[in-house]
Amino acid sequence: MFPFLAALVLTLPGTRPLAETGALWEKMLTGIEHYLDRALASNQPVPAKPEIIKTLIGAVDPRIEFTEIDSKPYAANAQTARWPVLKGMDAEGLLITSRQQPTSYVIAIPDAGISPETLAARLNEPRSKILIPLLIDRNSTFSGNPSINKVTGQSHREYIYRMAYQTGRHILGYEVQKVLAAVDYFAKANPRLPIRVIGYGEGAIIARYAAFIDSRITTTTLFDYPDLNVPLWQQPMDRNIWSILKQRMPAPVSIVAAPSAGNPIPELAPNQAVDRMHRQFDQMVDYTQALVRSSPLRRREFWAKADPSSIERWQATSDWYRKYLYEEIIGKISDPEEPMTAQTRRVYDNVLFTGYEVMLPVWKDVFASGILLIPKNMKPGERRPLVVTQHGLAGQPKDTIESVDTKAEGFYHGFAARLAAKGYVVYAPQNPYIGDERFRLIVRRANPLKLTLFSFITGQHQRTVDWLAQLPFVDAGRIGFYGLSYGGKTAMRVPPLVDKYKVVICSGDFNEWIWKTTSVDEPFSYVFTKEYEIGEFNLANTYNYAEMASLIAPRPFMVERGHNDTVSIDEWVAYEYAKVRRFYANLGIPHRTAIEFFQGPHTIHGVGTFEFLDKYLRP
Repeated sequence: MFPFLAALVLTLPGTRPLAETGALWEKMLTGIEHYLDRALASNQPVPAKPEIIKTLIGAVDPRIEFTEIDSKPYAANAQTARWPVLKGMDAEGLLITSRQQPTSYVIAIPDAGISPETLAARLNEPRSKILIPLLIDRNSTFSGNPSINKVTGQSHREYIYRMAYQTGRHILGYEVQKVLAAVDYFAKANPRLPIRVIGYGEGAIIARYAAFIDSRITTTTLFDYPDLNVPLWQQPMDRNIWSILKQRMPAPVSIVAAPSAGNPIPELAPNQAVDRMHRQFDQMVDYTQALVRSSPLRRREFWAKADPSSIERWQATSDWYRKYLYEEIIGKISDPEEPMTAQTRRVYDNVLFTGYEVMLPVWKDVFASGILLIPKNMKPGERRPLVVTQHGLAGQPKDTIESVDTKAEGFYHGFAARLAAKGYVVYAPQNPYIGDERFRLIVRRANPLKLTLFSFITGQHQRTVDWLAQLPFVDAGRIGFYGLSYGGKTAMRVPPLVDKYKVVICSGDFNEWIWKTTSVDEPFSYVFTKEYEIGEFNLANTYNYAEMASLIAPRPFMVERGHNDTVSIDEWVAYEYAKVRRFYANLGIPHRTAIEFFQGPHTIHGVGTFEFLDKYLRP
């Protein structure tokens, strides 16, 4: 792994020799995968409650009351139909009426991409009044914003899912709401008639959720229930539901093939069908963007019980929010369970410092690893402050230490080695956001179990900092954290939960995070990129980066931002940071926070940040 391993391999005193070969990050991912396999096998879901399922699929908004459906004649016994659902969001499809007095109401839900007209031709319900809503399809023609030259390859369903997930909503929830709006209409029209729901393919998923959360639905029939034997994480992204596997719902009824009998109904003209789909798609996007715009108010409501009138009151009233962040947003695993037995081997030995690669067990199969740099000018018995230097996406600890390649040099400029040269003990951890699609699939596997990648990262850092704090040459009261990019994401999520980090620096990531993950107007939005794993369910209504930073307070906190860093724009960063500055000022500690803008790209600058570390770790 390292060219210098040809030299004599030694271990850090008090640790066992590290004999593991190969890339530790690959074995780290394998261990996390094994952990998730066991978690799934041993998962014991609780009986699901309708209110919980409504929350998880985002079917939580009050529906619009109405008594008439906007309908126009289309074919024999069939009318085009539109009915209101949520503010600014309608359902569209077909209304089919029987020549005979109906004995039941039916809501028939087609598969995604199947027109209501096609489904109508397969129905044989001579004594029913039928509503058939259109589902969003999996095409990609509308996904993006052509006005800023951002048209993605995502399906329409995934595109809506990504932004809705952040707001505590879901495309499945939107479509369930359309079905339940039809239930509202039928229940008012004649409360004595039964209301039946029939679902085909994707529509079967919608029907199952709708029937579970609304007892007015008397009968549910599911045809072609999709992918029964395929794990949820291997299904389309838009079926990802936070913590859904922790809930036990009645098993779906599956019928191999749907009936084909029925009466032919002409399809809409192609341009009309496209226009109808586009309207439905645009309404969901616009509705979600309205939720984003109102999210600051929702966050203020959420934080109403916290008291920032003083440091003491803040510390007394913010613990509930710290716990909620960990358990409900990040997903908490138990505290580290394995014995804290470190394995090390020497991998650096130069005039300034000695470096040891470290491996620490956390949970069964899951370990933490990194590289520890110890300055050579330390005196016997001396304890030094320590800085954790966290790499970004696809990085490795050595990237922060040496110029492994031009890419690493461009991002990190050896800032870990520079800090060690200044006299700090330095630890560069390996975080598991590496391996491209592999780590993203880990997130897919984790989410339905109410876990995220940061569930593992937080436990790894807790174990790591506990070990570092007991080293005889480390001052446990002076441990700082400095992360770039995805390491900056770590800075915003881990130190609020790991209190041994006494100074925190977020570089190249601090942002108006909700806009960053939901905007359809800025080209740097995560809505347009490949990072589908970035979503955190309902984050918009609970925590932006200012709120995460408030959970770091009263500890010193700093932001490092390059003017030319394309992850955002200065205006967004400054806007969100202004809330942090005001918060620290109101606590009476404005000097404990800072932001440095510099002329440069997405990179470690290491000027004001080094001064900030010196100020609070080496006063």
